[in-house]
Amino acid sequence: MNDVFQYCFEKNDYIQKQLEGYFSLLRVAMEENFGESVSILLVGSLSRGEGTWVRKSDKTYLVSDIEYFVIIEDRTLEKLAIKNIIDEVNNSFFVDKQAGSFHIDYTFMSKSEIPYLEKKLMVFEAKKFGKTIVGSDFSYLFPEVTINNINFFDLKDIISHRLFSMIYYGEKCKSSEQEYIYLLAKNSLDLMTVYLANRGILEGGFFPRYKKLCQVCQNTNLIHYFGQCLDVKMGHPERISLSTKDMKNVFCTLCDELYNETHIPFLNYCSNFKRRLRRLAGVLKRSVKNHTITTFKLQFLRLSKCYKECEIMDFRMIKKHYVLYGYPEEAE
Repeated sequence: MNDVFQYCFEKNDYIQKQLEGYFSLLRVAMEENFGESVSILLVGSLSRGEGTWVRKSDKTYLVSDIEYFVIIEDRTLEKLAIKNIIDEVNNSFFVDKQAGSFHIDYTFMSKSEIPYLEKKLMVFEAKKFGKTIVGSDFSYLFPEVTINNINFFDLKDIISHRLFSMIYYGEKCKSSEQEYIYLLAKNSLDLMTVYLANRGILEGGFFPRYKKLCQVCQNTNLIHYFGQCLDVKMGHPERISLSTKDMKNVFCTLCDELYNETHIPFLNYCSNFKRRLRRLAGVLKRSVKNHTITTFKLQFLRLSKCYKECEIMDFRMIKKHYVLYGYPEEAE
């Protein structure tokens, strides 16, 4: 008999059953409405068994995001119809069950386009760790992503994404220091990906990345910091010795240093040139539609300044982020 896959670092029967219940409800809704034409592949920390939960006011909450790919086999199906069903399930199931920073992200794709997906970190992890929760398993179709062919533009964008997350979701969970520290730790751990990639290493999962980091990093303070973040991610914030202020300072410094040291190798630039043009075309289209212009570097500098100075992100900055990256949806 196969062991049941545990979605979280620290076992919690309530959260485990909650997730199994959600995935079961999602499965039934997809099958009833779309038959076998829709499959869902779970990605992110839950697919790696690295999810996190917290106790707050005698209640247990999932703080890890739920992320998945919605794969469509029948091209005649409308994405909006599928989206409406998924949103209906989400809104009915997750009522007063989540922490402030919790959110559900899903991306649509057709089965036929999977082998030709951009070679990004998410694609790398989907092939390695993705877990099918609805329909057929198509993880084998995802392209092989290595340190030699991964799009370094995507890796550098991770830094801006983490800063945006700290400002955008940090505001939503500022009333709970426990949730804020978790958010800070999670976003910090994602920066390990960029740090290692700059040293020729592509690794998936927080534990494997941390082990690699310990092998190549000479900065004991940085190793200690990531170790503290890993303790928080594992559900043990009581182990940390750094203050929230100290963690924030390290995070800000790390973002600045990584952004400045991350350069796109010439061959990587050439091999991903068409993808880059396609992305820039999307940026141009959203710029015209939203009557705003910005650049990736300027947005990073704005985000860095905003977080360091504890400013609240205004709608103008949110719109500029949407122009560059296509999210959050509220800016559409």
